[in-house]
Amino acid sequence: MKYIAILLLVLTFSVAPVIAEGKPPKVDIQRMKAKAEQGDAKAQLLLALMYDTGNGVPQDNRKSFEWCKKSAEHGFAEAQLLLGLMYDVGNGVPKSNKKAVKWCRKAANQGYAEAQLVLGGMHSNGLGVIQNDVLAYMWFNLAAIGGNKGAIKNLEILASKMTPEQIAKAQKLTRNWNEEE
Repeated sequence: MKYIAILLLVLTFSVAPVIAEGKPPKVDIQRMKAKAEQGDAKAQLLLALMYDTGNGVPQDNRKSFEWCKKSAEHGFAEAQLLLGLMYDVGNGVPKSNKKAVKWCRKAANQGYAEAQLVLGGMHSNGLGVIQNDVLAYMWFNLAAIGGNKGAIKNLEILASKMTPEQIAKAQKLTRNWNEEE
């Protein structure tokens, strides 16, 4: 749930409606559901967030997961990250580290800095992957380049326990990252 709260904060500035004058926006639930059912990935993600928080609809982790997955399958990076986090903590779905990494990686490979930060943390801590400081550094570095300020602090901490050779290898991976795609 803590990951979802963090992502909600991130998404507030990227995909959620603007909240004016401190009042939650009026959302036409039926219209939102109709757009989501027609395959609108943004509407699907917003509906997933609404079900997760119980905002305008009854709180339902399973429905949140289902709508999030539909959005993620459309290639929406924010939804892919949220889906990965849902698998990571078992929110609305059985916990699966393998699926968590898969979906976070999909979002990270699109250049989504928040997903790159999360994937860096997974590699740094060996969560769902074999622990690898070089790959963690690469993902943190990409996230920092993408504007994620938290990644900069993680880079500093990680670099303090890496050799110069490991850092050089990670920097080379960062430079060549898009060439592998």
